[in-house]
Amino acid sequence: MAPGGRKAPGPAAQRIGRAITKATVHAPWSWRFLRRPVRRFFDSLAPGWDDRVGSETGWRQAPIGTALGHVARSPARALDIGTGTGTGAFFIASRYPSAEVVGIDLAEG
Repeated sequence: MAPGGRKAPGPAAQRIGRAITKATVHAPWSWRFLRRPVRRFFDSLAPGWDDRVGSETGWRQAPIGTALGHVARSPARALDIGTGTGTGAFFIASRYPSAEVVGIDLAEG
């Protein structure tokens, strides 16, 4: 269980995620073969993801808040790469309401 009593991603999902990361780090050329299956994998996990992992809880957003604490001035634009379901991008947008915030992710879901 994740903090807050939420169910964390299962061991199979964690193993798959680690294997994909390891493969792309050690053999970057493999990404062209892995991209579509990875996209499908994350799209299948997206429904209910925020509820399962507590994406909008304080403990999950704390690292982003800490990082933003080091930003010297309010940005005009921010890019959240690997935004997942977008909670990080929404958090940044709430911190900097006048900024243009864009979140991008491999998987549409």
